[in-house]
Amino acid sequence: MVNKNRALYIFKYLWDHTDEEHPATTADIIAYLASLGISTTRKTVAEDAAELQNSGFDVVWNSDAYYVCGYSKSHGKVVTFRVDRMCRPELSESVFCPRSEGYDIGKYCRRVFSMYDGADCTVELKCENSLMDDIVDRFGEQVQTGRYDSSHFTARVQVSVSPTFYAGVFTYGGQIEILSPEPVRREYAQQLQAALKQAK
Repeated sequence: MVNKNRALYIFKYLWDHTDEEHPATTADIIAYLASLGISTTRKTVAEDAAELQNSGFDVVWNSDAYYVCGYSKSHGKVVTFRVDRMCRPELSESVFCPRSEGYDIGKYCRRVFSMYDGADCTVELKCENSLMDDIVDRFGEQVQTGRYDSSHFTARVQVSVSPTFYAGVFTYGGQIEILSPEPVRREYAQQLQAALKQAK
């Protein structure tokens, strides 16, 4: 259960002790709460952070950092803001922009790699069979898959195409191949070639 006092202490800690040069980890927050005599865990910290919602949107945990998912007027869409890199955020009682009808935080997080947004695109991947669980974990049980050959399957996924998406593919060391669309496949190949050129 979320403890509102804990959530306020977390907000105060982030406000007073973090900035762009000094981010905070979950371990830092747990240690701070412990110094106040407040017992907590990673799970309860994540639950408490959800109390720090802004304008009807969500606070999510990704790669050892908290992000606020909210509507950006300048971008004209939902984007992510890293909490510890915000400059003196302020809470407001009014709703700046309500959630759109199709907003789904689960789908949004599965689509955006490492919380950096890019152009939305349906991408077809060729994956080694051993990666089925990884693909389902990343994109959800409703992901469209099919047989490619005896050793591989295909997956049609909705992603936010960005350098972090390509980095995610690269981490599998050739076990995942981008089949389509061709512009995405070509851009990934260009990034690989540029990286190889830098390594020489």
